[in-house]
Amino acid sequence: MSKVTSPRAQRSASSTVGKGGAELHAGGEGAEIAAKSREVIDGLKKLYATKLKPLEKRYEFGDFHSPLLSDADFEAKPQ
Repeated sequence: MSKVTSPRAQRSASSTVGKGGAELHAGGEGAEIAAKSREVIDGLKKLYATKLKPLEKRYEFGDFHSPLLSDADFEAKPQ
């Protein structure tokens, strides 16, 4: 007698969680999504560091509204 499992149970048994919380399935779809997510995050960090952060420093945004963002702010998981 064979054990019948749902497709969700089969996927979770064959997947691992990668950096950033993306599921990496045997088919590689999760790895592709994780790579694209990493590209977007890196692009946002670069944009912030080169364009926005200098303006925030110039107008002392951190002193009056909220602290300047750090790399950890971009890497953190949503709460």
